[in-house]
Amino acid sequence: MKPVKFSLITWLSITLLSGCSLLTPSSRPATDHQSRVQGMLEQKSDGSWQLNSCWDQPPLTLSNADLQAISQGAPEEIIRSGSFFDSSGRIEQQQFIPSTLHRLQAEGHDCTDPKFKQLFFRAYGNEPGWMITLEKNGLLFEQFNQPAVAIPFIETTLPSGAISISSSDPQINFQLLLTPAQCIDSMSGTTSAWQAKVQFAQAQQLQGCAYPGLQRQ
Repeated sequence: MKPVKFSLITWLSITLLSGCSLLTPSSRPATDHQSRVQGMLEQKSDGSWQLNSCWDQPPLTLSNADLQAISQGAPEEIIRSGSFFDSSGRIEQQQFIPSTLHRLQAEGHDCTDPKFKQLFFRAYGNEPGWMITLEKNGLLFEQFNQPAVAIPFIETTLPSGAISISSSDPQINFQLLLTPAQCIDSMSGTTSAWQAKVQFAQAQQLQGCAYPGLQRQ
């Protein structure tokens, strides 16, 4: 596939916030008449779950069997009331039937993130802590105790379904590889649907997880 090139913009800051969301009816659905939803989980007395949207829309019901199936492999401690749930699936009479889990987490970024609607991907990892925010107009790479680096990039989708992100500036040695596979954060237990590997300059390769923003359906 022909690479897609994006331009560099000025980045100011990234703020850690908390919240939840559900795509509005005017938003483009995922695929196959599916909807992408984000919200906070709440377990009901009968064992089923309620997904509370942050768009002041009616809550959705999620069966325990469906939640357990879609989150298979995730740490049990994050499958609880108060956890953030980001998934694609069908909505039938206020019942949500998930088909893809994008992210399940007990802490961290969610839909009140001011960049979430413009976000393509966010990748992150630990030891040392690092984070990459990928938007249409540029990429910001942050590392613990290091200055943030803004990088213009080229995106290429590989035959395997993986996504290769590399610098379009020959003076910057940078590559991010996103692979569609379950990934569990070693510290928080956050479970997402993409694995990430980063090579920057001559530093040791970094590994972590990633999840799509609303610009990546």
